Amino acid sequence: MPRSPFRARQSGMSILSLLAAVAVLGLVFTFAIRLVPVYIQHFNVVSSLKNVAEEAKNGGSTAKADIRNAMLRQFSVNDIDLGREVIAVNTTKDRRTEVVVDYEVRKPFVGNIDLVVHFHNSVVF
Repeated sequence: MPRSPFRARQSGMSILSLLAAVAVLGLVFTFAIRLVPVYIQHFNVVSSLKNVAEEAKNGGSTAKADIRNAMLRQFSVNDIDLGREVIAVNTTKDRRTEVVVDYEVRKPFVGNIDLVVHFHNSVVF
């Protein structure tokens, strides 16, 4: 049976290219699995900052120790595993209070490669 010229023009994904695509998708999936919880935690930190600022604006205490304790209480309620050292309470030049949360999260990725994400958020009231 003679070969058809149409058959010679057929193209598709070879096994090797399929394996490469699966490997790339696996890396992207692993990347997402590692980073999605980090960003969910970050959104909870931002929410905690906003809640403490609203509480202080609505007549709450603006003492540095009280604000730090309110932030730690918010962290506890939202199940955020950050310590006291990431919270800084400062007074600005115009006598306003600034709360800064500055931290980084390090997650293992593959082998000895880590993903490092740095967050710096602040609110002034």
